[in-house]
Amino acid sequence: KCSYENYNLQVNFDGNRNIVGFTYAEYAEKDSADDRKIPDSVMETDYSFESDGFILSGTFTSPKEGTDFPVVIFVHGSGPCDRDESIFENKPFRDIAWALAEQGIASYRYEKRTYLYAQEALAEATFTIYQESINDAVAAADMVSGLESINPSKLYILGHSLGGYVMPRIAELQRQAAGYIIMAAPAEHIKEYVVDQYKYLAQEDMVVSTEEQQQIANIIEQVKLLDNPEDISANERILGAYKDYWIDLNRYDAVKSAKAIELPILVLQGERDYQVTMEQYELWKKAFESKDNWTFLSYPTLNHLMMAGEGKPSPSEYKIKSNVDPSIIQDMIDFINQ
Repeated sequence: KCSYENYNLQVNFDGNRNIVGFTYAEYAEKDSADDRKIPDSVMETDYSFESDGFILSGTFTSPKEGTDFPVVIFVHGSGPCDRDESIFENKPFRDIAWALAEQGIASYRYEKRTYLYAQEALAEATFTIYQESINDAVAAADMVSGLESINPSKLYILGHSLGGYVMPRIAELQRQAAGYIIMAAPAEHIKEYVVDQYKYLAQEDMVVSTEEQQQIANIIEQVKLLDNPEDISANERILGAYKDYWIDLNRYDAVKSAKAIELPILVLQGERDYQVTMEQYELWKKAFESKDNWTFLSYPTLNHLMMAGEGKPSPSEYKIKSNVDPSIIQDMIDFINQ
């Protein structure tokens, strides 16, 4: 606990008690218990699945009555996310899951591999975006497609942020999907916008300190290495990942890969999103707006979590207890039902 902000600190050790990873994030103490209760018409059941030898747990949410439900698989954004994609007291994936179930649509959300197995992920030099996100999304969809209460021909995959960025790769491997939802997702490699993110955050208080200037300079130096990731040393981490991660990602062009998708795709974007900006949304839109299977919707008041706010967006609004805006959930429902 600190005088200005509180933090969660996580130190990861290997079997020989050597430090192999260190991460931290802001922590807001909960001033009240979570008062959002599951709707009476909704039920939840826990299911686990196996992916690359890892067991991942998750929650299947559905209406209490009926069967043959359409179903949505949730794919997380960056970082070690839990099944609800919790940020402080906000739980965007849970908000969407409950609202969908009230309208007759089931869903499955699961713990991200880097959340349950952080040490293994940090220590593995050959770790790529496939191990971080893609393989688990495909395995989750395969498991859910076998559940008795769902209609396997109406399976949709929703990717938020990083999960939406890799959706074309998920689509290459998951052949049972009926459609895809790309929510607040970049269209470009992170090297194209991460420096702008740091500059934006540094200017939040209208003063860029010496420490912030140094941090930005360090990020710029790291980003330069991403142009030629083969030259990164084997034991060096850039933006938290080893060279194999960046070599693989350098070969990936999300927009180019997405051209192979013929199924319906819904792209959703908050216009107040400072993490994945409207510039990224416009790249998707410019490439596919003329395609009949693509639908684009943006929302003036919504942020990266698809929650409403006012004024200049900042990380501090994530600490305000809120819910995913009903309008975006209704647009998802309309897309699935149509």
